[in-house]
Amino acid sequence: MLLSTRVLSPSISSTSQPWLLRLLTALLLVGVLNFLVSSPALAQNRQGSTKKKAASGGGGGGGAGYTTGLGLRAGSPAGITIKHFFKGPVAVEAIVGTNFNRRGLNLTVLLEKHGPAFQSRGLQWYYGLGGHVSSYTGAYYYDWYYVKHKGNKYYYARDEYYTGRFWGLGIDGVLGLEYLFSDLPFTLGVDAKPFAELTRGDAFFGMEGALSLRYAF
Repeated sequence: MLLSTRVLSPSISSTSQPWLLRLLTALLLVGVLNFLVSSPALAQNRQGSTKKKAASGGGGGGGAGYTTGLGLRAGSPAGITIKHFFKGPVAVEAIVGTNFNRRGLNLTVLLEKHGPAFQSRGLQWYYGLGGHVSSYTGAYYYDWYYVKHKGNKYYYARDEYYTGRFWGLGIDGVLGLEYLFSDLPFTLGVDAKPFAELTRGDAFFGMEGALSLRYAF
């Protein structure tokens, strides 16, 4: 017996990249644990001296030791990222990019809060919320086939592709870890970005993530 159910999936990481999903899930778990453990320390740092802030990487013009960072993002979505601190540890990040399995552009804006990670100079956790708008001319979908064989059920996925212009609007969360080099004006970061998107009358949930390298000034 053969049954088929079509599942539209704009996200590459939720199905076709299981190793990336495991990595991002681990990052989320470590980040949550770090915030739970260090939340009293964060409160003390906000009330502490400038010396303590500098030791945690929070000195300089912004809450993470710099005011603005501009650079490249490799992952999903891939493109250009800019982050600007406007009040202490609070920053706004804008991402203009695209996904590997969709032809088009994606604009994401996130409001992020930063805090010291593992009491290591220059290392910061950050988390936040935001949204995105997307314009695409194509996306992958997956046909799932359930095959009954000797009383047991097996399934496999077949990738296909369709074209057509459509728009998407969604809500994003982010949890990341960023390092500011002490001798170079650059930051290196990794993030996990869960999202929900509405497009063509359907709702999708997925997980994205990327590495970002920014010039800090």
